[in-house]
Amino acid sequence: MSLKVVMLLGNDIFYPNIDKRVFMEAKTLVNNDYDVTIICWPRRLVKYQKTEIHKKIKINRIEQFINKKNQNFFVKLPQYVRLSLKMIKETKKIKPDVIVSHDLEMLPIGIITKLMFSIPLIYDSHENWPAMETNSSRLLGIITYILEVICLQFVDYVFTISKSLERKFVGRGVNTNVLYTSRPKKEVSELIFRSKRIVRSELGYKTTDIIIGYFGELEGKNLHILIDAISYLYQNYYTERIKLLVIGGPRDEVNRLIHISNQKKCTKLIKILNYIKYDDIHNYFNILDIGFTQFNHSFQCQIAIPGKILDYLAFGIPPIAINYYERARIIKESKCGIIFHNANAKEIAMAIIQFLNIKNPSILKRNAINAFNNKYCWEIQEKKLLQTLKELIG
Repeated sequence: MSLKVVMLLGNDIFYPNIDKRVFMEAKTLVNNDYDVTIICWPRRLVKYQKTEIHKKIKINRIEQFINKKNQNFFVKLPQYVRLSLKMIKETKKIKPDVIVSHDLEMLPIGIITKLMFSIPLIYDSHENWPAMETNSSRLLGIITYILEVICLQFVDYVFTISKSLERKFVGRGVNTNVLYTSRPKKEVSELIFRSKRIVRSELGYKTTDIIIGYFGELEGKNLHILIDAISYLYQNYYTERIKLLVIGGPRDEVNRLIHISNQKKCTKLIKILNYIKYDDIHNYFNILDIGFTQFNHSFQCQIAIPGKILDYLAFGIPPIAINYYERARIIKESKCGIIFHNANAKEIAMAIIQFLNIKNPSILKRNAINAFNNKYCWEIQEKKLLQTLKELIG
C-alpha cells in the first residue's frame, strides 16, 4: 500500500500559472509510488473544479472567500480560521503518513494535522516570510517572525529555495535542505526546438544581432532601467546590433514599458511581448545571447534565486545580474556570466559591453550548462526530496 502524502497549498496549483515547485515535488513523489494529494485554496477564482486527478496527483480545492489583497490582516483572520478548519477536515479524511506545508500561511494547519495524527511535518519555505511581510507592514513582519519561530518547534524538516534561507533554518535547529526549483535535465534534453533562424526572423532579428532577454513577471521589476541601458548603448556606441526582447505580464505593464520604449525612440531595438505559453517559451530562450534578471531592490532579492537564472543555465545562456547575494554566488561559482553592482543604465550598458568583449563566450555557455547538469537540475533536487521522505516515513 502506497504511503500517503498531503501537501497544503495557499494558492491554486494551476491558476493563474502552474506552481512549478509544488507540481514537480508532487510529480516526483507520484513517480516513486507515493499517494499524493494537494489540498489547495484557489482564493478568488470564481470557477474551478473542486476535485481532479492530474497525472496521478489528486487535487482537492477548498472554497473560502477572502477579502481583497490589500484588506487589513486582522479583518481577514476569521476567514483564514474557517479555511484552516476546512483544510484540517479534508486532511482528516485522507489520514496521511506525512504532511508538507508550503509556505508559512499553511504551516499552522500542518502543525494541527501533525499533532492529530502524530505524523512528520515538512515545511517547504518558498520565501523569507517575515522579511517579505515587513515590506508591507513592520507590525505584520514582527507577528510573522514570532509565528515562524513558534511553528518551527513542531517542524521535522525544512525544504527551502536558497543557501541563505538554509542557514537561517539550520541556525534555528531544524534539519534543512535546499531544493532548487529548476527544470529536469531530461525535460531539457527532450525539447524540440524550432529553427533558431526562423524564430529570430519572425521577431525581425538578423543573424548578426546580439539578443538580450528578460522573461517573466514585469511588474515592480524596474525594467525601465534595462530600456535606458539599451538607449544609452545606441546613443553612445551607435550600435543597432544589440536588441532587447522582453516577454511577460501583466498586460498593463507590457503597455507601460512599450510607452517608455517609444519615448526613448529606440523601438526598433526593443520588442516587448505578453506572456508566451510555457510549452513554447524554450524556443525564445534558445535565441538569446544574454539573459537578465530584475533590478528591484528588497531583502528578498538578496536571498532569492529567480527561476529564470536556472533556465538560463539550462539553455546555456550567460546571465548578467546585479550583485544580489544568491544569484551572484551562482554566477561566480559557475563562471558563467557577469555581475554588475549598481542598477543604472550606464553600468548595465558597460556589463553588456564587457560580455561583447569576451573573446570566447562559448566558454560561458558551456559552464552554464555544466552547472545546470551537475548541480541545479531537478534530478539532483529530487534525490534530496526522496531521501528525506525515506528517512521520515520509510
